[in-house]
Amino acid sequence: MKYFLYLFFLCFVLSANAQNPDSLISDVYHNQMFDYLEEINSGSTENFINAFNEDKFLDRIFADIPTESYDLRQFRSGVKNSVKPSISSIFSSFTEFEYVNYTQTENSFSILIRCEAGEAGLNYLEFEVDVESRDELRIIDIFSYFSGEYISTTMNRNAKMIISENGMISNILNSLNIKEKEFTQSLPKLVKMQKYRSMGDFEEILKVYDSLSKSMKQEKIFLLTAISAAQTTDEMRYLKLIKEYENEFPDDPSLPLLTLDYYLLRGELETAHEQIDKLDEIVGGDNYLNVIRSTICSIAEDLSCARSYLETAIENNEFEEDAYFGLLELELASGNFKKVNDHISALENIFGYEFSKESMQKVEIYKSYLESEEFKKWQSTKN
Repeated sequence: MKYFLYLFFLCFVLSANAQNPDSLISDVYHNQMFDYLEEINSGSTENFINAFNEDKFLDRIFADIPTESYDLRQFRSGVKNSVKPSISSIFSSFTEFEYVNYTQTENSFSILIRCEAGEAGLNYLEFEVDVESRDELRIIDIFSYFSGEYISTTMNRNAKMIISENGMISNILNSLNIKEKEFTQSLPKLVKMQKYRSMGDFEEILKVYDSLSKSMKQEKIFLLTAISAAQTTDEMRYLKLIKEYENEFPDDPSLPLLTLDYYLLRGELETAHEQIDKLDEIVGGDNYLNVIRSTICSIAEDLSCARSYLETAIENNEFEEDAYFGLLELELASGNFKKVNDHISALENIFGYEFSKESMQKVEIYKSYLESEEFKKWQSTKN
């Protein structure tokens, strides 16, 4: 499937930019990114991790941390050794990665990837490319849409947490403004919150959060950590914190991803649709979101709406695999077994899946289908 998507993209770029030198650079970046995605989806991240420009990435991490002292120079060297393992851990959180689009300006180039982890959720990662490297793809940072920040920002904060734990915090405080000082001085509490999270003690996380100053409670990382804890332990608190986040960061790119469950939990399906529309706009358009829209329609028990979005997804992209599975499930549930035959055939012919009576007998939703005349017709085509 990725091969067909790549051919479509390449033909579009070459026809639209045949005389544009910048398109040649874009082709280099995309050729390598598609290769990396193929490898990543097969479980290998080594080549992609090696495509990172560690020095430039490290410069972004230490942008506001002076390293004049010997201890901090040594610390920076230690952080450099952790860059590749840290980037690698990001990919272990997801099971599938798909190309979405790219953004190019005079001085920047980035490639947007959609990440999926089954029921664990959806995220988008935007890879910022080193435009000074014109002959090969070199990554200098990753922007996570779920957290609404660059990975370098996350690692900058983690670095300051370690510095604070090791008594070196005075070395950097003089270089910070008043709010940055308060944030940095509050990092030991974030350390506590993260330790409690690793222990599964979510109530203690909320107690630490409640001990913060008003301004620190509004800091994104503290608020996000509290939200993740409340989601597990206190639904009313979770809903309240989500609303605070929405008020505090109304234009943040993380908002649609973060609040989708909130609106689904409250049964506000129309607003959930609106959040998907916002996300679609933020990422510059992603056909896969029609599959998410279909899911929301299914929750509302509007099967006609659900079916329409899945059909639109396939019309837009013949290789939108999840849309076929969505239609298959809908038709199984509604007893439209002739359509079930069509969708099974499409999944076999386009994506190479193999369906059998034995495999379907293991899944409850196929029970009525296996007893139908349409199944017998389908089975006869396999003999």
